[in-house]
Amino acid sequence: MWTDRLGFIGVGNIAEVIMDRLVTVGSLPPSHMFACDILASRRAYLREHFQGLHTSEDPREAAQFAQCVIIGTPASAVPSVIREIRPVLTPNHVLVCLATSVPLAQLEKLAGETGVVRALVNTPSLVGEGMNLVSYGGRVSPDYRRRIGRLLDMFGRKFEVSDTQMDFWCAICAAGPTYVFPVIQALASAAMARGIGHEQAMIGASQVVLGAARMVQQTGKDPVELERLSDSLRTLREDEVHKLYSDAYEETLRKLKEATFSVAS
Repeated sequence: MWTDRLGFIGVGNIAEVIMDRLVTVGSLPPSHMFACDILASRRAYLREHFQGLHTSEDPREAAQFAQCVIIGTPASAVPSVIREIRPVLTPNHVLVCLATSVPLAQLEKLAGETGVVRALVNTPSLVGEGMNLVSYGGRVSPDYRRRIGRLLDMFGRKFEVSDTQMDFWCAICAAGPTYVFPVIQALASAAMARGIGHEQAMIGASQVVLGAARMVQQTGKDPVELERLSDSLRTLREDEVHKLYSDAYEETLRKLKEATFSVAS
């Protein structure tokens, strides 16, 4: 559980997921959070959704409010945000960057004596079923490592990985749900085409995917081995599926590399 104040700079979908989970599961009052966003309409929405939340368009106010600051801006805006708040940062601060393509070396260069963390929180974290990654900079204290680890535990599973592995994991965990949702939609659509109601079809299709995932986790068996349990029913062209997902994964990696290059530039 997290009890300290938290500052958010750039409150997009993922940052909102974190805030929502902190309030509903972590019992952190919105008054312990400060949200900075450049859009007045976004700030108004957040104040309405999180009663008691502090908001501003000035990122320095978020850093003055809390020693732990979560940066949820697009990757291209991260350097300018850190430069803007750096005059109010101290060695007791820690910055948690949610952008998928800003390496630790660049974050540390920008932040000076302040500790930095690179984290990925994916969308299933909204329901506590996330698969999240974290990589710590060298100036992050053991205490902050433990606290941020406990924070991420509220959102599902987590791995601590090296900074060099983060892009590969991002391609799996951040983009991965977008590979699975079409499978659920396709199964549900096939059911609805046979006269099954929308709600029942969606529940059935999503439970099929959830059940298959649980089998892999709880049996410890390779998915190929588990496929053999229903071998006589297999009709999917697996080579085409493998190519489809492999191509999607490589395309995601390419986008991440392009984003990293543009930030570094």
